[in-house]
Amino acid sequence: MWSKFQEEQFNRITLKEDYGFITYELFEGNCAYIHILYVKPELRTGNLGGQLEDIIIEKHNLAEIFCYVDLASNTPEQSLACILKNDYKIHKASNDRIVLRKVLR
Repeated sequence: MWSKFQEEQFNRITLKEDYGFITYELFEGNCAYIHILYVKPELRTGNLGGQLEDIIIEKHNLAEIFCYVDLASNTPEQSLACILKNDYKIHKASNDRIVLRKVLR
């Protein structure tokens, strides 16, 4: 039901797998913005988040992806470290979030 709400209210797409999910929004220019990426805690060492990302890259032929780290979340340092390991660069930052960008082509 949450996925349907996200789609109806915000034009966000959710891809679900047994190990986690990714919620994202598409923009012109083959661009996506990842709003939520979740992988079950016991499976987080295997780059399954990267696999979810790869699926949407291929599905939509993406040229770039944006995402953010909410600094009020429980583990912002851990989230930022994981994202930076996957070739993202800091795009901009504010007091409450860091926006990151990954150029694919």
